[in-house]
Amino acid sequence: MNKHYSLPLFPLHSIICPGGLMRLRIFEPRYLDMVKNCLRNNSAFCLVAAAPEKTTRPDNKLPFASIATVMKISHADVTTVGLMMIDCIGQHRVKIHSFTQQADGLLIGDISDISNDCEIANPDELKILSTRLQNLIESFDDQG
Repeated sequence: MNKHYSLPLFPLHSIICPGGLMRLRIFEPRYLDMVKNCLRNNSAFCLVAAAPEKTTRPDNKLPFASIATVMKISHADVTTVGLMMIDCIGQHRVKIHSFTQQADGLLIGDISDISNDCEIANPDELKILSTRLQNLIESFDDQG
């Protein structure tokens, strides 16, 4: 049985895979406090996909996806008072079993680790698309 532990949850209308990079603009007080605690304690938080409004699934009693990605903050920058930019790296996937809400509104998830998706080789007919996508991604730096 997987060991359960707790981490703060950051619901967002996006997802990230393990190994992925994401820049976040933090301005809500509960999330500013979360980031400060993560930086102070060298800890992580979970990025979880928020459920579309008025959407419920009978198999999921959570107001967000039941699978999340643990995020580690790699860089933080306070640009102005009350605004922080952070760069994060996706670590691994977790399952959210339940959550509690703190007085400040921050959600704390009861989670356990799950295995990441397995990697599979690109089929021959998709290799050209893979190469083009890689070239496009590499060109982003040149384009600013």
